[in-house]
Amino acid sequence: GLFPYKGTEEDGYLTLARVDQGNRTSMYPELRGIGGKVITGAAVAGDFTAWATYSIEWRADFVVVSLNGAPIIDTRELADAVNIPTVPMYLYIQVVPGPDGPVPSVTPETPEEVVTHVDWVRYSA
Repeated sequence: GLFPYKGTEEDGYLTLARVDQGNRTSMYPELRGIGGKVITGAAVAGDFTAWATYSIEWRADFVVVSLNGAPIIDTRELADAVNIPTVPMYLYIQVVPGPDGPVPSVTPETPEEVVTHVDWVRYSA
């Protein structure tokens, strides 16, 4: 996800993929604009223990998050306008393998090993 340089959520944040189930069969993006409410994209079903490509197009007036080349949230299509954060952001790549916050307890379907592989990250301004 992307979080503000200041270390607070005052200026918004973006989570590319929240995976709340132990068996990792569903994900959704989450965005909070400047001083705004949290907006969650529709859940996407799939095997999120497998390879997936996530991308972000972050512009001054909109954000698009894509999964394997298909947009899963586009702020231009939301009913309410989103104030896009303009402060510098940090990229955090984090995997929560077990129960944490809304993540339910590990189930028999939970993989024994959860791995994150970052093939490449490209930033262009």
